Amino acid sequence: TSRRLRVRHSGGAMTLDLPDDKASAGDVASSIEEATAIPKGEQGWKSGFPPRPLEKLYSSDPLPSDIDMLHVAKATSVNDATVDFTSTAADNADDASSAMAADAGSTLHAASLSIPDDSAIEE
Repeated sequence: TSRRLRVRHSGGAMTLDLPDDKASAGDVASSIEEATAIPKGEQGWKSGFPPRPLEKLYSSDPLPSDIDMLHVAKATSVNDATVDFTSTAADNADDASSAMAADAGSTLHAASLSIPDDSAIEE
């Protein structure tokens, strides 16, 4: 079965006809890149009303089935891009398993912090 996805971007709007319900986030990002010239690794996606940023997706992840409209803009940095083309969900699952195994005997766990670059820090 095919699926239609509305995409809004700075140049207007378009409809993507996806081949099936299992279209990957990477496939959608590539189609958006072809139509908008926003590089696939630099796209920030929002959905819903009001539009809210989507959680990070890996390029091999299927596009969530409840999304029928995306608002797409160029992300302010590669780290803010919605689709991650640098690794796969399987890579990160392996990393998480290794990290959990290493921490199995520990009672303290380090928190993950996102530290802004120096230009964002006010003195």
